[in-house]
Amino acid sequence: MKFIIFNINKFIRTKVERDTLIENVRNLWLDSYLPPSMHNLMHLEIPVRLCPDMVASSPLEETNLELNRTNAALSDFLCKKGSLLILGGEASGKSITLFQLAKKFLIDATENSLNPVPIVLDLLSWANNRKNLRLWIIDEVRTRYRIKWSDDIKLDNIVLLLDNLHEIPESHEDNLNLRTACIKEINDFYNDYPNIHIVVCCRPKEYRAALKKLNFRSAIQLENLNQEAITRYFNLMSLPREIINYFISLMELNNIYMNPLFSNVIVCVFKSGSYKLDINMEHSEMYNYLIDKYFTLRMKDVASQYKLPWYLRFLNYLRRIAFTFSIGKQT
Repeated sequence: MKFIIFNINKFIRTKVERDTLIENVRNLWLDSYLPPSMHNLMHLEIPVRLCPDMVASSPLEETNLELNRTNAALSDFLCKKGSLLILGGEASGKSITLFQLAKKFLIDATENSLNPVPIVLDLLSWANNRKNLRLWIIDEVRTRYRIKWSDDIKLDNIVLLLDNLHEIPESHEDNLNLRTACIKEINDFYNDYPNIHIVVCCRPKEYRAALKKLNFRSAIQLENLNQEAITRYFNLMSLPREIINYFISLMELNNIYMNPLFSNVIVCVFKSGSYKLDINMEHSEMYNYLIDKYFTLRMKDVASQYKLPWYLRFLNYLRRIAFTFSIGKQT
């Protein structure tokens, strides 16, 4: 007769750690890092295209793989492929797509204890110490998610979502190629844990400047929003038809409005019901009007709910595209 020794204390500790991790990912990342005013964007479907040439180990048949041509079904795609590089320009929706993935995997992990738990980490913090990626992940989970992981913990039941590879500088004062070194660390980690689900987000320009490619099985590029996607989003947010038609016509003249962040600014301003559309307003005046009203609505919540660094980054982004708009160029 065989006896199965079951360590109930270890089982309880593991379950408590898992439940705590799920709750902390939800509270400390999804609810805190992403302001409530941006939650509308979780419903936005961003056009995507496959880029198998951007990763080192993507099979040739990848080009024939059936993929919903938006970011809405990426969780299923990731489950099939195991690893995914998400490329996109500034304000293209990389972080929003990452949050959509995290939310979907959080729901799955909550419903079934066998499903992996998503962990969202910012790669910029890796550049501060440049340690082994596995040890860095464990330290980040301890620090950011307040889980007392031991150094020998198995990292086989998580979905690793890594943002901001582009924020790591390629060169450094000690002449190290930091972004390339980070890619090497990710590749080494993925080689040790081939069954883990892993996603990395980066801007195309910075990724191409690195001296290595990720040894991933798939890559996508987030495309510019088209009128169909924006119209569907505005309808979903119940904007009046007059407002939808006005901004669709405005987008035909200047695609500065055709990105996820600015689409959300339009929704926040006019969905509130506090402001009315003046169709006689000049296009340059409309831009300034939207920014002013958006911050009028949102800044009252900064002290109580939002993390100020996020708003500072968003404000800097708006300033940059405002400058582009002022000199008559398109983004």
